[in-house]
Amino acid sequence: MTVALTTTTLVAALVATAKLDAAAAAPAQDEQSVATMVVHPQPKLAHATPTYLVTVPGHSDKERQVESLLDTPLPAGGLAFEGKSLNDLASLLRERLGIDVTLDRKSLEGFDVEAPVFSGPSMGATYRQMLRAWLRTCDLAYCVEDGGLRVLTVDAAALHPTIAVYPIPTDCDPSELCALIQRVIQPTQWDAQGGPGSISFVTHANALVVSQTQEVHEEVQDLLRNGFDQDLGPTPTPGKTEKQARAVRAHAVPDATIRQELEKTLVEICNAHLGPDADPSATVRTVGDLLLVESSSRPFQVHATEMIRAIVGIEVAKPLPGVGFMGGGMEQGFCWVAREVYGDLDPRWLQFRGWMLADAPGWLRTAYATHGRSFAGWLRPRPVARAAVRAAMDRVLEAD
Repeated sequence: MTVALTTTTLVAALVATAKLDAAAAAPAQDEQSVATMVVHPQPKLAHATPTYLVTVPGHSDKERQVESLLDTPLPAGGLAFEGKSLNDLASLLRERLGIDVTLDRKSLEGFDVEAPVFSGPSMGATYRQMLRAWLRTCDLAYCVEDGGLRVLTVDAAALHPTIAVYPIPTDCDPSELCALIQRVIQPTQWDAQGGPGSISFVTHANALVVSQTQEVHEEVQDLLRNGFDQDLGPTPTPGKTEKQARAVRAHAVPDATIRQELEKTLVEICNAHLGPDADPSATVRTVGDLLLVESSSRPFQVHATEMIRAIVGIEVAKPLPGVGFMGGGMEQGFCWVAREVYGDLDPRWLQFRGWMLADAPGWLRTAYATHGRSFAGWLRPRPVARAAVRAAMDRVLEAD
């Protein structure tokens, strides 16, 4: 394709132009492993919810409805699905949940959608868990897009990533949390291991931004939701209902002046912000260098935690000069250049990455993986070059 070749030549030329400049500016890699900085994540009232919620910026109201319907509990005793086909599964979801289900004919070419491939009782407590378990038996997956649900192969699903925003409403090291997620949830599916997914900490949002497949997102959400709900939810107390029980959170606040001020004002500040989720009975007291927050309201605990983190600050890994990051010291992973020119929440960088992984010439893919990180840093202070690269990428997407 002439357009694609013209575009890739332009991108390659810019990479070559920036290579020496960016390499000269970058310090040794081991400096990054020890350098840290203090950041002050901004508190977000949207995080102060009764349960842990994840935001998918690209989803429409219809797609959010599909996600909600998938969490519908299965009937008592589950569903018998002996000898059923993929078409039968799609019909079941349409009839019982009203979800528009599409079978991706291109990726499923050669797969007999009428053949009986499922057997035994349904697995899991919800339609989502059942769907995921049954599709796994056939090396299939699904994604929520275009107002419905699309069933496709696992390989094709990797080309349909979704960006989701995961709040961090508790005390933790964002770097360690990112590393933990990549270690325990499908390690080969992250860019650190050559996979398609990425994870970054965004300081101003006090959140993780994750680009991944539907299946991996669900595993990340399960891990974070269960961990945060147990961490911030009320502790069961003998003789008291869960609503009456009060959770206690301990926060390190080394500065005595800040600690004393927070002890006096934190309850009033948080309750003024929270409205109906306020907890007038909440208490804050100091024990040594710790600030103890006691409340039966999860929204109060979340907001108090974020207020403390914003005021005291948290220590995160310091990025290398010239390396793209999202305000919190986390490297952005593969497709640094597309993220730099489009921005992290613009889905076009994901489309360009899909083209780069699946259709770009091998030599360009190698150059992009080798020099993309330093090239993104080189582009940042150069708006004219950034606009030229963006125009080239636009042409790729228009022609793809």
